[in-house]
Amino acid sequence: MSENLISSKILGSSLKYSRFLRVAMIFILIHFGSFSQTHSISTSVGITRFDIFHSIAYSLDTNRCSFSAGLAYGINRTVFQQKFFPRVSAGFHYSALKKNRFELGPEISYSFSFLKYTSSSKPTMWNELNTGLFWSFGNRVKVGQSVLVGYVGQSHFSTIQQKRTTGSTWGYYVDLKLSYAF
Repeated sequence: MSENLISSKILGSSLKYSRFLRVAMIFILIHFGSFSQTHSISTSVGITRFDIFHSIAYSLDTNRCSFSAGLAYGINRTVFQQKFFPRVSAGFHYSALKKNRFELGPEISYSFSFLKYTSSSKPTMWNELNTGLFWSFGNRVKVGQSVLVGYVGQSHFSTIQQKRTTGSTWGYYVDLKLSYAF
């Protein structure tokens, strides 16, 4: 009983935190954004606590801000273990340092992924909220890297308790990215 109370308090505090982040992102967009926009598409390989992910993402870039959304799959579980492991993510980064072709700045990312261990089981789900630094180099074709750490919430169905249980921990995400602006 006390574990559920602790989990609900953690979940409630993370929801308050996510509302704050949404307001902060809107403020940053209004304050630092400009009307000049470019679009880019990227592919990346990233490492988390759970798998190595390959992703494809779309980004909308303004003067110094970039908003992205992407789809990924876990290479180990999808390819080698034959269990589809998708991941959907959305992120924002601000180029605090922008010199010639080099950019460096803070990044924040939210990701959701789920995995069914067997065809008859209910899926295990992960919510991740990470923050950290990114860098990139290039003009139209860019090479970059992100190093992020943050909150990971897990929800799975317990066959012993016959109900969905939750837990949380620290997580990380490190990726290498190749993007093309158009």
